[in-house]
Amino acid sequence: MTSIIKDPQFTPVYNQQFFQYLLSQEYKFLVSNNYMNEQQQPDLNARMRSILADWLVDVHLNFKLRDETFYITLHLIDRFVNIQKTTRQQLQLVGYASLFLACKYEEIYPPDLKDFVYITDIAYTKSDVLDMEGQILQALDFSITQPSIYCFLQRFRRVAGLDTEIYFQLNTYQNYRQKTPQSWNEEMNQDIVQRNCV
Repeated sequence: MTSIIKDPQFTPVYNQQFFQYLLSQEYKFLVSNNYMNEQQQPDLNARMRSILADWLVDVHLNFKLRDETFYITLHLIDRFVNIQKTTRQQLQLVGYASLFLACKYEEIYPPDLKDFVYITDIAYTKSDVLDMEGQILQALDFSITQPSIYCFLQRFRRVAGLDTEIYFQLNTYQNYRQKTPQSWNEEMNQDIVQRNCV
């Protein structure tokens, strides 16, 4: 408990206001729970998103990126695909560009663009990634910041006194690897209701 008190980012005076604001923003940025349907995305399915998320976990671990970067990446992908029709060939590029954007936003030292191109086995060029980055930013109206479940998990971890990062890794990566967008949103809606009850 004393380590929590010494933590300057633990601000019990403002917690209620802070988390009320995060909840309001979370509602604002929820994606449709059936955006992978045949009418909206005829060329994609939930399994493709799952494979992309699985690959992104490996890239994320390979680059030793922050957990927040991973969450922002998936949220950018989901929000973009929710708005914009995307082909199979574009989905991986959307993943690369979203990860690149999330790295710029969250990391102190983001990987270089040439590293992203190298990871693609040179399937895409630098200009392809930058063009898709621009499309994503325009489609999302340059709105990258959104609360994810990670900020709530951090808070609950502190309150519960859990000190291990293993808890997060097991909880988050396994959940994202196995879930479809529909089940992810259904569970997120249940989480929101449960958090409001706490």
